[in-house]
Amino acid sequence: MTIIPIDVPRRRYVQVAERLLDAIGRGDYPVGSRLPGDREIAAMAQVSRPTAREAILALELIGAVEVRHGAGVYVIDPRLRSAETAAVALGVPQELIEARVSVEPTVARLSAQRTSPDDIARLRALLDDGEAVIRDGGPYSRLSQLGLRFHAELGQCCGNRVLADIVCHFVQVEDHPLWVLANELALRNPEAQLEQVNEHRAILGAIEARDADRAATEMSMHLQRLRQYLFGPSRGELPIHRSSAPATAGRPERATSFGSLSTTTPDI
Repeated sequence: MTIIPIDVPRRRYVQVAERLLDAIGRGDYPVGSRLPGDREIAAMAQVSRPTAREAILALELIGAVEVRHGAGVYVIDPRLRSAETAAVALGVPQELIEARVSVEPTVARLSAQRTSPDDIARLRALLDDGEAVIRDGGPYSRLSQLGLRFHAELGQCCGNRVLADIVCHFVQVEDHPLWVLANELALRNPEAQLEQVNEHRAILGAIEARDADRAATEMSMHLQRLRQYLFGPSRGELPIHRSSAPATAGRPERATSFGSLSTTTPDI
């Protein structure tokens, strides 16, 4: 049986990077603001300075921050980076999303034909948990984990062990740490957070209705929109938007406290 990659221990620099992204997502460090130095981050997170530097490098690679030599590390809008920079830094994640677009619609199609009521209930519970994270104001790394688990669980529901193993590999944190951080970066604003849950509900709704074609289409559109958000439209490609989205509970006021960066506490 395939092991679902959720709540597994993360590499320490990934844990630190996730907590920094959570702080950025809460608005503790808005675009244009300066992050603490690696010495301060290491002290807060209770890690070594090299680990803190790795976390900063990872955030730089996914376009969350910019290192200005002699001035510090600053939060940037990832949409303002050049296409060339994104292509070089996120080459592997780009190939990963291309593979996911090719495989996961088939998984959704098969799941619409093969899921049990228990499977539906388990998938719906993950989405309910995601909405609870949004209502509570984060942490958004948890929302990202729930989203990846939704895809992994869906792989289990398709009734094909080979495809299930492939999807499990797609969302495996240890295999694709930069992808996971890029995915969390995509959830830094309330609209993106609600959109992820709504799109997952649309996929699940099609599966529950046993509409295999619609399930495959919803999955394909979901992944294509994620690809465009992270990397921008391909040449000649128009932006993909949802025609409508189901209503979800409102999001509370953002927390203003920085919170702990300590990696000695378990991931939640």
